[in-house]
Amino acid sequence: MKTQMHLYLILFLIGIITFSCQKENQVKHLKASLSSNLICKSNLKSADAISDTISRVEYQYEESTKKLTFTHINTGFNCCPDKLSCEVNLQNDTLKIEEFEKEAACDCNCLFDLSIEIKDIEKKSYHVQFIEPYAQGLAPLYFDINLNNHNTGNYSVVRKQYPWGINSIY
Repeated sequence: MKTQMHLYLILFLIGIITFSCQKENQVKHLKASLSSNLICKSNLKSADAISDTISRVEYQYEESTKKLTFTHINTGFNCCPDKLSCEVNLQNDTLKIEEFEKEAACDCNCLFDLSIEIKDIEKKSYHVQFIEPYAQGLAPLYFDINLNNHNTGNYSVVRKQYPWGINSIY
């Protein structure tokens, strides 16, 4: 009788641990909208433009609306992507932002600026990870933000592999 009770207790504890682990690792799909003008930035001529060797993310949080906006400057896509989109997921405290193009219709790549708006974001700390289709093996856009301390901020990486750095002499 005692052995059977211990067995039930062990099975009960295993069930609780399994359920709590699954809940912690749940991926939540977040509502996000992306906007871009789909104009390839092949010629950076403005004096205040960010160098094309820099991939930069700027963020701004509006506490009253719980809206987090990311501006991704100099993200690489095909020159003729038809449509750009993104998917945003939250797993534990990591915001994973994956960028997509509908098609690669041309034989060239170039840089674009994107604005990604995420709604219903709580004011807390997050790890932010951007997944870009043409940046595999390059410096990743992976950084931390703490919305309790700063409502705005930015993070940049240097990239010199095509399509980044084509307007720079180095």
